[in-house]
Amino acid sequence: MPTYQRSLTMPVDPSHLLDYVTEPRNWAQFLPTVQSADSVRGEQERVRIRGVSHGHAYDTEGYFKIDRHRRSMQWGTEGEHGYHGSLEIRQTEAADLAAEIALELKFSNAPAGDVDKEMDQTLKNIRDHFLLPKKRV
Repeated sequence: MPTYQRSLTMPVDPSHLLDYVTEPRNWAQFLPTVQSADSVRGEQERVRIRGVSHGHAYDTEGYFKIDRHRRSMQWGTEGEHGYHGSLEIRQTEAADLAAEIALELKFSNAPAGDVDKEMDQTLKNIRDHFLLPKKRV
């Protein structure tokens, strides 16, 4: 099972970071292939995700679990092209308002594309959401 890991430390309150990344409606803002994501009606631990990956549209449903006490979440899908992901947010020892976000993905089969690059982009997008000035419309 191919496994990929990435992490990034940023000067962001860990609680604010957790609130942002665990809200499915925010995922299209930071996940490179996601166009929309929503909790499945009536099921708190299911999510529907739509997007485009490597030129192919997808519309899939998977599990989604949050552990606020551990500042973590897990998600994934089953089947031939299944994958599992986890994200953990740790408060850094250097500052109360700084966090390390650790991301791990495991795939049933070797994935297409550059997973490392997409994970780096995901972490950069999260960081930029908090650290770059907001554009005024």
